[in-house]
Amino acid sequence: MSTNASSATTGSWVATWAGPIARHPEPREPIGNQTVRLRVEASVGGRAVRVVLTNEYGTKVLYVGAASVTTVDEQGVEGEPKTLTFGGQKDIEIAVGAIALSDHVEVDVAPGQTLFVKLFLPRETVPESAVLLQGGLPETHPLYFAQPEWSRVDVSAEGDHTGSSGLPGAVPLTHMPFLSRVDVLAQPNVGAVAVLGTTYTDGLGVWPDYLSRRLNTEKGKESHAIINLSARGGSLSRGHAPSGREGVVTLFDREVLTLPGLTHVIVSEARQDIATSGTRSLNADGSVAEADADPTGASPVTAEILKAAYRQLIARGHANGVKVLAATMPPFRGVPAPGYYNEDKEATREELNRWILDSGEFDGVIDIDGIVRDPADTHQYREEFRSLNLFGPSPAGHAAIADSIDTAIFG
Repeated sequence: MSTNASSATTGSWVATWAGPIARHPEPREPIGNQTVRLRVEASVGGRAVRVVLTNEYGTKVLYVGAASVTTVDEQGVEGEPKTLTFGGQKDIEIAVGAIALSDHVEVDVAPGQTLFVKLFLPRETVPESAVLLQGGLPETHPLYFAQPEWSRVDVSAEGDHTGSSGLPGAVPLTHMPFLSRVDVLAQPNVGAVAVLGTTYTDGLGVWPDYLSRRLNTEKGKESHAIINLSARGGSLSRGHAPSGREGVVTLFDREVLTLPGLTHVIVSEARQDIATSGTRSLNADGSVAEADADPTGASPVTAEILKAAYRQLIARGHANGVKVLAATMPPFRGVPAPGYYNEDKEATREELNRWILDSGEFDGVIDIDGIVRDPADTHQYREEFRSLNLFGPSPAGHAAIADSIDTAIFG
């Protein structure tokens, strides 16, 4: 195994997976003398891997005693764990607010392949920076999202298990702490496309996943990594207090423009800004929370404010040689959260969609609204694309969005 930069002489480093990092919500159960295993899917393949660990929202130094990466085949069988080092050292202290880029390790990765990243935390560590997952709600909750049968993140019984397969005493965690990004040494001319969406595009089985598989079906013939940075509570301009997630205009330079190989950005965020103002929150049992900001539902976010935020992303993307695409916002009438929809919010959505389609300010447009809306009632989804809670499209709707995209837009 080599960690020398000189061994990576051909190809290009490209992000193959990345997650939207936010402040880990309470409760934050400490992890000590245990191994965390994080499961990700590579969008494109390559012949070497490196990872980025994060302590961006940390209040104390993050100490990682050991780390490894392992490929997993289609039958779920793990390959040989490859030790990750940082400047040639097995362990690393990551300062408050900082990230750490590992040395690369030679490992053959196929497009769509599952990877396990394992981190040994010998000291008691409270997870403070994490990718927030959609789990945690009972199936009876109006905004419940179906979860996979397997866990995306687990913590072990005591000990360092980074050098072996399996994870003794594995217990699932609610969110994915510490891991920010995975890069691969890909074929030359493979680029990365970042998708900046909100809750309905977050998770698994959404249209960025379908698009990634469509573009990258065969190793050595990959086109673009699709990096889904859609976040629970993701917003364009104002941030989302319940999730602790800042707006894209705040995060764009450090989270998006730093992606290796980035060529395009798809912005699909503004619905959260429009809809959540005045929305009544729901408790875990589905009842309406008592404490809320503005029960009238009047939205303080105007179309002009959001256009200015879009234009900031266009300007900053172009300044870094990145093309900025926009996706229209699908309808949201019927979402079972009191105050989420009203006619003023709908008017703002429709005004922004017209501007996205007609302004000519973007490098390309994906008309999600035109694909999924009901032609007989444009304020709701087509029947075949409706999910149970109407928050986002059904799996068939996500697949239709991905299939409708002209891949020449990424040229």
